[in-house]
Amino acid sequence: MNKKIIIGIIIFALILFIRFIVGGPEDSWICINGDWVKHGNPKNNPEILSTKKIEEKITNLPEVLSFFRQLNKNNSKGFVLAEKINKGWFVKVGESLKDHNVTQYWYQVDNCGNIKKLEI
Repeated sequence: MNKKIIIGIIIFALILFIRFIVGGPEDSWICINGDWVKHGNPKNNPEILSTKKIEEKITNLPEVLSFFRQLNKNNSKGFVLAEKINKGWFVKVGESLKDHNVTQYWYQVDNCGNIKKLEI
């Protein structure tokens, strides 16, 4: 009889573990198609990204860091310019020249902060 109780407790604990630990939080924000969707009754608001935060995220990408290091070696300056669009941001990264800017990389960042490199 004691074995059945112990096995029952273990199965019950396993079910609770799977539901709450593996299953994730019930009250949270979920990113669906680049927008935050409320799931349950979350206590916090979703992360609101600003243009500055987007530019910081892009600047810290390995390929952008490498590009800026190369520009520094050549005594050139780079730029990161984020523009708010309907469903997120369009971000340009490039070299600042005396007369104009030359864009090297283009990115799209959705409202959840997911980054996608664009091939233009």
